[in-house]
Amino acid sequence: MTAAETIAAFTTSITLDDVPEAVVEHAKLHVLDVLGGGLAAHSTGNGVEGRATMQELGGEGQATVIGLADRLPAPNAAFANAMTCHGLDFDDTHSDSGSHVSTVIAPAAFAAAERYGADGRDVVAAIVAGNEIVCRVGMAAPGAFHERGFHPTAICGVFGATAAVSRLAGFDAETATRALGIAGSMASGIFAYLADGTPTKPIQPGWAAHGAHIATRLAHHGAAGPRSVFDAQFGIYHAYVGIEPGSSGLAEQLADLGSRWETPRIAYKPFPICHFTHGAVGAVVDAVEGRTFAPEEIAEVVVSVPEPWVPIVLEPAGEKKTPRSAYEGKFSLQYAVASMLVRGHVGVTDFTATAI
Repeated sequence: MTAAETIAAFTTSITLDDVPEAVVEHAKLHVLDVLGGGLAAHSTGNGVEGRATMQELGGEGQATVIGLADRLPAPNAAFANAMTCHGLDFDDTHSDSGSHVSTVIAPAAFAAAERYGADGRDVVAAIVAGNEIVCRVGMAAPGAFHERGFHPTAICGVFGATAAVSRLAGFDAETATRALGIAGSMASGIFAYLADGTPTKPIQPGWAAHGAHIATRLAHHGAAGPRSVFDAQFGIYHAYVGIEPGSSGLAEQLADLGSRWETPRIAYKPFPICHFTHGAVGAVVDAVEGRTFAPEEIAEVVVSVPEPWVPIVLEPAGEKKTPRSAYEGKFSLQYAVASMLVRGHVGVTDFTATAI
């Protein structure tokens, strides 16, 4: 079996009875977490822009959108909600895959649940399945997507979301396999925003959630997709990160689907900033023990971070020391540490034009 066939077989057969209770509880809490982030972000630029764009496209009202009275077509609702849920960068992450998980999976799954009339147990089972696939697709090439400037949240996320939507659409394994193959053509997301601090990153999980719905509808109507979308020459790993066909770790990651669970290892964010800054900010919290400092009291701060993170949270050096936008501040280790030292907190209100 190809990786896509293995994923499809797992996804289309999983029920909530197959999932340990502790994993179910983790999945539910992550849904609450990401929806809370979406509610908090619904009036931000990303929330308004995604919602307005999808509303403008019109169409049959199939699914609910955060901050909007009208329902939208399921793909467009998934896009708007995923973009909003990632708007504050306060949503969960899975460290070993480098992916924000719930911001793609939950919006895609909820839109599908409304469209197809799924019950709550099926929704949770689909979300767990989607979570597990996102994590494993990313873990098969740890750090490789980031190194090339690709966003694993979106590239890996579209496959997890397609798995979840396929489950809720009632697909058999063959149709889900084709949907996953098609989803490879929807996989995208680059880190170009790091060069100038523009907030395009939240668009990417929106596109992944939307792409999952389009891929599943195409498969439903008979469209074919490459069964070896992961494994082949010019498949996901070969095309995006240069791993030779068959040499990724995906087969190993999929070998224990249904017995090892990654959902409990998805981490909540205590701060609305890039997860790569959290260790340093947490160390500051421990070191200062509740004190704050005037800038003139601080002579120097020395922080060590793994080398692969440097281009994301420390460069361009000049701009990261003086962020040009509130969004750029979320990816500035210098700003995050300074905010904790001087203000005693790193929260949503620290990333506004006034605060920056």
